[in-house]
Amino acid sequence: MTQKTAKFLFYNITECGYYTYRNKVLTLASTPLAFEAIFNWIKSRKNIYETATFQPEEDSDEYNVYCYEIEKSNSIVLTTWNATPTTDGQVSAINGLAEVGTSDVKTSNFPAGYIAGHETYFWILPEKNILATIRFERSNNGQAAFCKYVDCYLRRFSPYVIEITDDLGEKTTKYGTTFEDSKTLRPSFSTKRLRLPGKIEAIKAQRPFITKIIQRTTLTPQIKVDDTALWQALLEKIGMRTKSIMESEVALDTEFAYTPTEDELEAIITEWEELRGNSGSNDVGFRIRGHSSEIEWLGKCLAKGEINLNVHLNEQGVVSAGSLLTALEANRERIIRSAYPPNNT
Repeated sequence: MTQKTAKFLFYNITECGYYTYRNKVLTLASTPLAFEAIFNWIKSRKNIYETATFQPEEDSDEYNVYCYEIEKSNSIVLTTWNATPTTDGQVSAINGLAEVGTSDVKTSNFPAGYIAGHETYFWILPEKNILATIRFERSNNGQAAFCKYVDCYLRRFSPYVIEITDDLGEKTTKYGTTFEDSKTLRPSFSTKRLRLPGKIEAIKAQRPFITKIIQRTTLTPQIKVDDTALWQALLEKIGMRTKSIMESEVALDTEFAYTPTEDELEAIITEWEELRGNSGSNDVGFRIRGHSSEIEWLGKCLAKGEINLNVHLNEQGVVSAGSLLTALEANRERIIRSAYPPNNT
């Protein structure tokens, strides 16, 4: 056993199943049924290659996602393997300590059948509609790729998929438990970052006393920073503009005096939730009149935690799903307390 620090980000599973198009009513499946089906489907695959649920489109920036390991008890641990680009089976690396333009390039060869990539870890509590990403020191979050993995499973591989071929040979996909009850439905798996009760509501209640807004972001080369983001529109509203194209990656805190309207504050929060991603360097904060030395960050309004867990690692440092699940179940209450501190409201 090895003690590792695990960092958690919690999400509500907002959709998991098959929905009507018009009024978005859940008609088929549920989170527990869907993940029971995913577990059984993965266990029935012959190899890791067969656990892929989608093929990235040509010329896209996406790469395949596979299931590396899955274990289940009262909850589920699913470890995905996220493929990384290779050239003829080789992964390239450069010397980060070399001056720009001077580094050589080294390559690593893999035997046929091996998939270059990295692992990401997920803890699913189906009965509570909760998903947690788990990061150790070398792993990233991978939540967006995981959502696509599950969503594509629901579309293509679940036991509710009914393929119908008409007299002309045209194929149509419907969803149901039998051919007779199959319907045209919308498969969907989506999540939303889990808020701490009362935190965002407290910021909304103090809206009239907001004196400044702080946008913390990492700007990357060739990314326009004045397209449509609401915070940028607010900067323009008070006469401030930012250069359209950054020449190098730079961490930037932009602070400006402004008291948003109720609608603007709601839009700022909504945009932040949708666009923030998983980077702790992207956040929005507010200075409140009478407490100007403190910043109320939206990032502190989300359920996240950190504890040490005793787990098994393989020779390459990948955490065993079985040992991780055992540790999570044994420390469930500690993990919840770390994500929901007593003074969160």
